[in-house]
Amino acid sequence: MPNRALSLSLVVASCIGWAGAQDPAPASQPSTPDPAWTKLLERAGKQFEAGEVATATALARDALAAANATLAPDDVRRTKPMLLLSSLLIMQGEHAAATEHAEQAHELALAQLVEARARVATTLKYLGAIYTQEDKLDDAQRVYQEAVTLSEVGSGPDHPETAKHVGNLGALLLRRGEREQAGEMLQRALDIWDQQGSPNPVYTVGAMCNLAELHLGQGQIEIGLQLYGDALTIQEAAFTASDPRVRNTRRRYARALRAAGREGEAAALEGR
Repeated sequence: MPNRALSLSLVVASCIGWAGAQDPAPASQPSTPDPAWTKLLERAGKQFEAGEVATATALARDALAAANATLAPDDVRRTKPMLLLSSLLIMQGEHAAATEHAEQAHELALAQLVEARARVATTLKYLGAIYTQEDKLDDAQRVYQEAVTLSEVGSGPDHPETAKHVGNLGALLLRRGEREQAGEMLQRALDIWDQQGSPNPVYTVGAMCNLAELHLGQGQIEIGLQLYGDALTIQEAAFTASDPRVRNTRRRYARALRAAGREGEAAALEGR
């Protein structure tokens, strides 16, 4: 079956090229010796080119063992010997073993992709905060929405990291007066935090306070005040009374009480 053999040879050759090729060190920096596993990969490639598939396979196994002993379990560079060995095993009809190594490489690469998405979502969160402070609300909404999308795919739709980004988007939508969408986002964030078993004194409280403002703005005074009261209870259990986060929540709660005509409760809250 010449076509199949040629196809497999190309797969192996491409893996060897990927694994063995090294970027030249910049002229201004001293070169460092290649680790043992990369040298073994290069030798495996040469043996393959010489038609010594069995020898190339043995060297690829040694390269993988050396990489596993040298690199951290989550180091994506381990995929290089994994995929080379998988390709060589396919050529020899050892499909089960080839599949095992290819699947391990895939899981490792996928984990790196998940982490990369989470990191990008976090950088977008900071950009969104800056854009919001600068009153660039269109830009803020764009990056917050992108952060939500990345986190949903990377971490999962019900992950606490996703809840942070959903809550940020909800707060921005509330600021823009898009109350219906804001309510959906803030409630979704709060639902995710409720699933965690214990409230987060920063992010759970943030969603609760923003939802409180939303309900107060819609004339649902008791719901809004209850949310503020519960939020303050969570923070007082987590932080000292002088913590700026507690003071801020207490101030917002007192303001809401005063707006509802409950001056005595507002004054008592401010005085404690």
